[in-house]
Amino acid sequence: MAGLRHEVWRVVQLAIPVQGASILSYSINLVGLAFIGRLGAARLGEAMLAMSFYNVSGMAVVVGFSGVLETTCGQAYGAGAYRAVGLAYQRGVLLALMLCALVLASWTLIEPLMLLAGQQPNMAHAAARFLRLASPALVFASQVGLCSRYLNAQGYPGASTTAALAAVPVAPLANWLLITRMGLGLDGAALALVVVHGTYLAVLAGLTHRHHLATARTGKLTWHGWHADALRGWGPSFRLGVPSMLMGFAEWAAFEACVIMAGWLPRPEISLGVMGLTMTVATALYMIPGGFSTAASIRVSNALGANLPRAAPLAAAAAFASGACIQMCTASGVFFFAPFLARVFSHDPEVVAATAPLLRFVAVAVLPDGMNAVSGGIMRGAGRPDVGAVANLVAFWMLGLPLAYHLAFTKHWEVAGLWMGLLSGSILQAVVLCTFLLRLDWRVEAQRAARLNSQHAAALREVLPALGSVEAEAEAARVARNSGAGSSSSGQARGGNIQLPESPSETTALLQGQRP
Repeated sequence: MAGLRHEVWRVVQLAIPVQGASILSYSINLVGLAFIGRLGAARLGEAMLAMSFYNVSGMAVVVGFSGVLETTCGQAYGAGAYRAVGLAYQRGVLLALMLCALVLASWTLIEPLMLLAGQQPNMAHAAARFLRLASPALVFASQVGLCSRYLNAQGYPGASTTAALAAVPVAPLANWLLITRMGLGLDGAALALVVVHGTYLAVLAGLTHRHHLATARTGKLTWHGWHADALRGWGPSFRLGVPSMLMGFAEWAAFEACVIMAGWLPRPEISLGVMGLTMTVATALYMIPGGFSTAASIRVSNALGANLPRAAPLAAAAAFASGACIQMCTASGVFFFAPFLARVFSHDPEVVAATAPLLRFVAVAVLPDGMNAVSGGIMRGAGRPDVGAVANLVAFWMLGLPLAYHLAFTKHWEVAGLWMGLLSGSILQAVVLCTFLLRLDWRVEAQRAARLNSQHAAALREVLPALGSVEAEAEAARVARNSGAGSSSSGQARGGNIQLPESPSETTALLQGQRP
């Protein structure tokens, strides 16, 4: 129990700043919606349609792919392969820019695609214009996601929170100036999104540079400048990144597909507003377990990278326990304050009347979704996003969405039917992921991580002549030693207090069965 208490504390320490950054980041969207909501139900519906396509065709792709760093950077850092962490980040930056280029090219055809999806012409035109103006925000957001994961893998999630704190005050100012003062309407909301995300990225880049200066004095520097080796070894990034992208895309796209289906219901200007507002609250609630998801990914990947197979499930259990407790508390708050929350985001009486009762249902629906968030973090930390991708595709696209359509249109439950379908998919997803995790052989996963880290060591030795560094040679030797340390390591310190390593010296001590 002492080991579990210690691990819960470590998970909470990592989760809180991640949650803070996520909530602050999402509040940027909430501020924009609050301003747009005062333009009327029609403008709110157009904004919801635009943001749905922005999320499903943009953010779900680039942010989902950035999850590859939770595996590659996390396991490399746990093994002490600090240069490999920086190279993995560089590969991620290059791949994300390529993905952004493909997404932005596809957005040139977004208006006819919306029309094919059954959206009204005036709403499709307004949403397509919003996406074109907000295009730079997607590029900025993709780099924010990568940089945050790069720092999180090193146990430094506070930088994202600080950057979000700097960017959030810009949101109301930019939205007021562009939407209200200059009267640009939805165009102003799109431009404000670009301004705020650009501010976020600029501040985060500055904090990352400061982190590099600090770690240079400790021997844990992960950034040694751009190197041609970042152009090689893309195979593992693709093998892990594509399932990671599909894992996030399958779930995110299912939720956004329900927003699109809400546009097919009678009086779409009302149903889109109701679905969009309930989805906004659900996403905000997702930020809570999302923090524990990231914390679980960090601790699990670091443990497996350090060849500590018994420490990894301890981290997973700690994340599950703490995340579930906090999620229940926040969901209870939404349940009891649903009418107040509905009035915060809209002044339209019909939208408020339809949203308030649905928010109570959303408060219940997010509970299994929170379990899935933590499970997804564990999957990424263990390098098994492929299983998560299959589970999400089956749960939402073979059960959740067909059931949502049936209940909304055949049974005429409308928006409530859409949410019932999503809840069914979340429950099936939770059953599949939890069953897989309970049957997971952590020793085998540690061996898989060791093979990946052995590739890091080999790659470092290949570039040693160019690096010309004694520290680089020592790092390659350390990675090779950790990768070949044998999977019999338990990660258990003397006295039964299981701890994950916080430094290479602690890793060595734990591998030897000593308290650092």
